[in-house]
Amino acid sequence: MITEEAQWTKSEYTTSKTSNLLKPYKEKIRNTIFDAWQEIWDHTSTGLFYQEIQPIVNYTVKYTAKQRAKETLITRFRLGHTRLNNFQLYRMGLRATPDCDICKEDVEHFLLHCPQQDELRQKLTSICKVQNKRPTMKNF
Repeated sequence: MITEEAQWTKSEYTTSKTSNLLKPYKEKIRNTIFDAWQEIWDHTSTGLFYQEIQPIVNYTVKYTAKQRAKETLITRFRLGHTRLNNFQLYRMGLRATPDCDICKEDVEHFLLHCPQQDELRQKLTSICKVQNKRPTMKNF
């Protein structure tokens, strides 16, 4: 009679053996999916803002936070789906240009260039400096 412990070991062995047999096929399927995904990503006309900061597709989670609202906000900034005053009004067709009162207002401008956001930019720059990174859209 086979003990419960011996059955568990036999089950693990069978699963491990099957997994090893399927491993090359799983890798080939994964690579095929990635290649197709990258091909579509390279030739799509949507998501151009995000393509600039994420040119290579991957499954990596970009940002997680305990607070869902914070995670949502960061993701929207990365995708360019924001409620920046003039830019959002422009996207909704309620304003003729996406420019702020001084200059262009999109996410990159808002975080990196807008004179009205000097304090925010200084905070972001100091955070990047601590992490040994340049303050760029890819690093935010």
